[in-house]
Amino acid sequence: MRRLTGLLVAIGLGLVAQPDKARAACAPLQEADSLIASLNSADVFRLGALRETALDQGCTPDERAQISRWLALAMSQKAVREAQSYEEALPLLREALDIAGIWQVQNVLGDAARDRRDFDEAALRYQLALQDAELLADPASTYLDLAPSREVFQAINAKVNDTRLLASGFVTLPGRPACQLQTSNAWIAEVVVPIQFVTNETVMTDKGSEAAEELFSCLSALTPSEIKSITVIGHTDERGEAAYNQDLSERRAQAVKAYLENRGLQLTLKVAGRGESELFQPDDAFNYSQEERWQMSRRVEVDVIKVEQ
Repeated sequence: MRRLTGLLVAIGLGLVAQPDKARAACAPLQEADSLIASLNSADVFRLGALRETALDQGCTPDERAQISRWLALAMSQKAVREAQSYEEALPLLREALDIAGIWQVQNVLGDAARDRRDFDEAALRYQLALQDAELLADPASTYLDLAPSREVFQAINAKVNDTRLLASGFVTLPGRPACQLQTSNAWIAEVVVPIQFVTNETVMTDKGSEAAEELFSCLSALTPSEIKSITVIGHTDERGEAAYNQDLSERRAQAVKAYLENRGLQLTLKVAGRGESELFQPDDAFNYSQEERWQMSRRVEVDVIKVEQ
């Protein structure tokens, strides 16, 4: 198991402590703000005590929830600072997760699952990280200052794409389709969909059919007047003859288009096949074997272009 290098930075990305920000009169929260300003050495024991006393000192549910977030973040910092491997860090990370399901902890748990090649678990954790990040980035959020930056959000989204393509089954979250196009941080135009097919065929696997159904739900939620074009794009890996791969990618894109139209999608769809010309680029190719990179390349993407405002 590899050493946890760089995670002390990664687990706190996007966090902006603001001890001078106007707060309600909640002394435990004010002290927690001060403690967490020194993120790498935050006092876990003291933060735990503040969390316990917050209710008695009149802190609101939102204020108590923020102290819990600080505590979970400090515990995860401690885990990655002191552990020699993901395996050693996991017990404290899971304890932190029980306190608050913050995106930083979900993200690192996703990395741990990916490291042990459990792509189903990794895909779930990364999607939970995005879910929390989106809630925080909502302008109405009490914790807007705790949201990740756009760059970090996009990096987590890239890991969602990687691991969903590699998962043994279809992995998504109820109420939050992974193909969601509009987020609080970015409009994601090119959606990677884990639609898989029987080898050398245009027949979808069970996982592929579930992914296609999710894509239907996602596209059905769009407002037609806001969309300029939608293109379903088929891709293959680089093995085999280029002409065959080109033809296969086109036929698979046509199969997805036919599925969506037969389900009743009212939007106009274009199709394109790219064959082996645009191999999938994972967030970090060194994390994956050649076979895994081939599997990620065998994909369907949907390119959604909005009408310019």
